[in-house]
Amino acid sequence: MALRPELVYEPPRPERVEAFLHRALEIAAFVQVGVDPAELLAEFNRESGRQWRAEALLFALLGGDLPDLALEAAGPLPQATDLSREELVALLALIREAGPGEAAYYMELFDSQVGRLNACDLLFWPPDKWSWRRSRRKLAEWQPSDEEIVDLAMGTAE
Repeated sequence: MALRPELVYEPPRPERVEAFLHRALEIAAFVQVGVDPAELLAEFNRESGRQWRAEALLFALLGGDLPDLALEAAGPLPQATDLSREELVALLALIREAGPGEAAYYMELFDSQVGRLNACDLLFWPPDKWSWRRSRRKLAEWQPSDEEIVDLAMGTAE
């Protein structure tokens, strides 16, 4: 199923991504040397429309993921409501295929619709990963269908 046009990810302009990358680098550098970047971070969050922590920017810098974080921060905020079950399943398929900025957008959209905190985590591990591991099952064995993930996330799984 194709998504409605208003749900489709629109990548941000390269200049916007570059501006977020420079600000993220500055914030991460401040954190690294022990300077409080509160004012810069507040502006970064205001312009992004999201709530980033300064430590997350430093972690992304050290891990080499800061360009992906900047792409996500510069990207659009999902503005949809009342997605159908079929659209939620289609979102999960898109998440699996998408690059970093696009995947983050679709994950944010999915999570906002199902009423379960971090619902997209179900793509990667079971609802109770600790019980799963205690039963000596490997996380690699967790391979639910997109339909099963939607049912789990919405609390309609049998």
